[in-house]
Amino acid sequence: MVKDVPVETIPSLVKSISDPIVTAAPERAHLRLKILSNLYNSLEHTSPARHDVYLSIVEVASKSDELDTLVPTFAHLDEWVVLWGIPLNKTRDLYRLLSEKLANTKAFKRRGYEFALKLLTTYESSDAKALSSVSEDAIRAVELAVKIPVVLNFEPLHALGSVQALKTAKNGKDVFELLKIFMDGNLKSYKTFVEKKGDFIKKHGFSNEDNIYKMRLLSLASLAANHVQGEVSYDVIATELNIDEDDVEMWVIDGIRAGLIEAKMNQLKRTILVSRATQRIFRKEQWDALGSKLDAWKVHLDDMLQVIANAKLLAIQGIDDIPAQ
Repeated sequence: MVKDVPVETIPSLVKSISDPIVTAAPERAHLRLKILSNLYNSLEHTSPARHDVYLSIVEVASKSDELDTLVPTFAHLDEWVVLWGIPLNKTRDLYRLLSEKLANTKAFKRRGYEFALKLLTTYESSDAKALSSVSEDAIRAVELAVKIPVVLNFEPLHALGSVQALKTAKNGKDVFELLKIFMDGNLKSYKTFVEKKGDFIKKHGFSNEDNIYKMRLLSLASLAANHVQGEVSYDVIATELNIDEDDVEMWVIDGIRAGLIEAKMNQLKRTILVSRATQRIFRKEQWDALGSKLDAWKVHLDDMLQVIANAKLLAIQGIDDIPAQ
């Protein structure tokens, strides 16, 4: 048992066991992962060496396309890094490695983005110099957010200090501008950006077609958010999304499927009735609007309660007026 050897020799012993397994040919991946798992479990729960073994497991699982075996462990990682007692830089290395490996897969790109966010979050209390030092990580997180179809909320990423630092970074200004467009801009603002900086789109490996699709969905969400409990005509939607009016229903359905809006289509009136829409940003204006709605609901509720009270009073008076038999 590894835990039975002197503590000071554990790191070198773990390295001598795990390194050859990581660098071995990809065959028999299940066996290699089993050996590393046994090595991990043979260590004390609080042993920092568990971190090193876990990194080796990630490497082997990534090379052998077995990252799905690690997914159940992700919910415990924050607790484990505390138990392991590892320094912050090692925690960051772990999150960075997981983000890179997961983002390179088709099935776990969203997980990769989540670890990119976790990595950047560890810098939130850092000074300006530290924030600017992770500009490449911040840029990569923005790239992932834009490229992953299911990422439609950009405000948490935009709020991070390391991402805000891109505004003044030589290599990050355009990335930050693009993020801002995806957070609260519309299709028109995106197309204007592309006209000015088309090479930027290619340089960062973006698909302009995919970006336009996502921006149309986001533009639809913004339009619907301004008409909750109201109607929006097909022609207004077509203009905002720069599409044919005949394609409006298809885009509304896509918006519903994406969870951005809830609406009913009236094909006769050629309108949609919006019952719910996602607010892409939530700031003072949105809080003020929400407050106004709550005030209106309170007044409406007070009126209803008064009507009910009056009805009860009339009912009681009616009973009192019934002559005794």
